[in-house]
Amino acid sequence: MPTTVTNQDCCTLTDLEKEDLANLAVDPSGSLGLLSKEADKWVTAFVSKQGDKANGFCFATLERIGGTPCVLIGPAIIGGGKTNVAKGIVSAVRKKAKVAFPDEDVIFAACVDGILPEAVFDKLEEPQPSAVKPGGEERAWGRRLAKRFDVTDFSDTKMVGKSSSESFLFEWPEASAADSFKIKPSKGSVTIAWAWAMVELLDSY
Repeated sequence: MPTTVTNQDCCTLTDLEKEDLANLAVDPSGSLGLLSKEADKWVTAFVSKQGDKANGFCFATLERIGGTPCVLIGPAIIGGGKTNVAKGIVSAVRKKAKVAFPDEDVIFAACVDGILPEAVFDKLEEPQPSAVKPGGEERAWGRRLAKRFDVTDFSDTKMVGKSSSESFLFEWPEASAADSFKIKPSKGSVTIAWAWAMVELLDSY
């Protein structure tokens, strides 16, 4: 049975739908309450289904920060860690970005606690943090994104700070600290990971 990905406003998710999504987590009982809270903070839910059964989801918000188009990635769970499901959701998010921001380069960003949803950043350019010391523009973008994600005590050279979030629902296949981002997990800290999706890439979706 083929897998399909649809998107809807997070505010329209029913309690039953939230429960179905929380059941994808390693700890469903501990995730339902957090998921319900997070649904109020994000704009769009991308839900992958095989038939009538959900097998993955991602919350995201598409907006402009300082006039620049951005896709902010929120909670995301891929049931069973299936790579094809992750790729399908990423494709749906990028298609949405292409429609929302035609003919523009777009920043994709996530606040992570050491676990990076690598599929989200596949083929994106100029990733931060990186092994190269960030310039003034990169540091400024780090600060803007940190503010948007409510990250405090932020270091714009390391893209690392503190967050009051209770937890991070990132359960992706092969999620890790990707070498290209140079993320070094540290207890109690979070990283603002971001990169550019160029218009040529988005046009391919």
